[in-house]
Amino acid sequence: MAVSVTLPWMQGMNYGMGVDLLTGQVRGKTVDPGTATGPSGASGQTVTYDVSLLRSAKELTSHLGIDVSVSGHYGLFSAAGKFGYANSVKFNSQATFLVARCTVANAFMQCEDAQVRAGSDGHNLLSSGKQKQFQEAYGDVFVRGMQTGGEYIALISITSSSTEEQNQISTSLRASFGGLLASGSGSVSVDSEVKQKISHNDVRATTFQVGGQGAEQAFTRDVEAVLNRLSVFPSQVQANPVSYDVQCLSYNTLLLPQPPNEIDLEAQRENLEDYEHIRQKLLTMRNDVEFVQEHPSYFRDPPTSSTLNEWQEYLSNEVTQLTRRASQCANDVGRCETFPLTQPPGWVMPERKLETQTAVVVYENVDFQGNSQVLPKGRYDSAMEEILIGSDTISSVKVPVGLVARLYDGPSFEGNYIDLTSDTPQLGPWDGRTSSLMVYRAGAKPPVCVSLFLKPNYLGEAMQLLPDSGGGGGGGGAPGSSVGPMSALVPEGLVLEIETPTELKTFRTDTPQIDINADTYGCSVYSEWSEPTPG
Repeated sequence: MAVSVTLPWMQGMNYGMGVDLLTGQVRGKTVDPGTATGPSGASGQTVTYDVSLLRSAKELTSHLGIDVSVSGHYGLFSAAGKFGYANSVKFNSQATFLVARCTVANAFMQCEDAQVRAGSDGHNLLSSGKQKQFQEAYGDVFVRGMQTGGEYIALISITSSSTEEQNQISTSLRASFGGLLASGSGSVSVDSEVKQKISHNDVRATTFQVGGQGAEQAFTRDVEAVLNRLSVFPSQVQANPVSYDVQCLSYNTLLLPQPPNEIDLEAQRENLEDYEHIRQKLLTMRNDVEFVQEHPSYFRDPPTSSTLNEWQEYLSNEVTQLTRRASQCANDVGRCETFPLTQPPGWVMPERKLETQTAVVVYENVDFQGNSQVLPKGRYDSAMEEILIGSDTISSVKVPVGLVARLYDGPSFEGNYIDLTSDTPQLGPWDGRTSSLMVYRAGAKPPVCVSLFLKPNYLGEAMQLLPDSGGGGGGGGAPGSSVGPMSALVPEGLVLEIETPTELKTFRTDTPQIDINADTYGCSVYSEWSEPTPG
């Protein structure tokens, strides 16, 4: 059965050269290609654009034109060209990926009088029935035609702590790309709202380009640069085209003594196609594990670090074993064996949180403008220089669902206060009044102080123990004597320590009964939340 397949151009390809269809490697030349010709009078270009959202690694290879089922070609081991580009992209199922592609094609050139040279080494091998040696030396197809022009591919990865905002950015960018390509205009601007969202999230561009030269091939590092390159790429390629695709035909389209066994080759292709699909699934699983390691706060009850490391090692070993199996099959058609897809022991991807933001952001200007500071759960006092944008400067506050920001108009958490439970673009009468503040979980007690009761079950005389204003241990001491059990109300984020001459007890939650077997004791309260981080 004759085979005709289009492959990405690789170093060493030229008219008449042999190609191993299974690996894409260029082999020797036994075909005399004759003269390459094109359609008469066809001097124009064909330009195509495509903008799509990707949902799997398979969709990525399909858009790059290197998918097994589409091209029949296996770049499983190749690090060249688009195969190397595809392997460099860390595709995972948590980020959103947008691909924009421009292809510029000149007139297709082909050799219409190709033939195996009589008396050549290749002809002699086939004449003597040495098909295996022929395939090793010249592959199973030869280059008959060549497509010149150029290709530009941009892959935009979008990652946000909020899945809703992640989807909004991808939809807006797709509309921006689609609008440019539909209108054909030179406008490359991205509206200010999209720019604002991009600036606060992880939006990255990776590109692949063939065609053009010099500054025309400079890296396009952001979305607007990608839009600009797409708009000017056809004119750049018209001046500086390159070969980017080749048409390969099987040798049995020529007059040969005997071609390679196509039945065995078909079985070999089917096995290698299975290997590649399994490899894509393994790599996606491994990239998912890496995503959980980098963003554990995005998930509910993520696995422990040791479990994630074990999963990484297991999946890496599976990829290595699969690669060896595929290499064995590619080298010997009689050694193609199935490779079952297995998961690491205990494999269960943790559930993604609907709301993953775990910090309040304060701004010095209204409408979330100006200098800002990210404040995870904790206590922040301007008297201790913990409000980094300055005392009495806060004018707007972002409060994610599930958190409360309590603002005080005095330092050391004194004076009047207001509780914020949602984004507040303007503080009104509280503009520029905040000297200290607390961030805590909605539904929890504000971390103001610990209440220590001299009887169990929160009864009897109570002492209010304030934490050390610097956030460390040892402040708020309350020594005394005790002959019976006590109890304590401990807000989330505060720690109560009770020390006797013989032991030290630590409490992080409400405790209805605390047994103290000593005549004397000392108490201290401190905050264990993290230090504030600049915005």
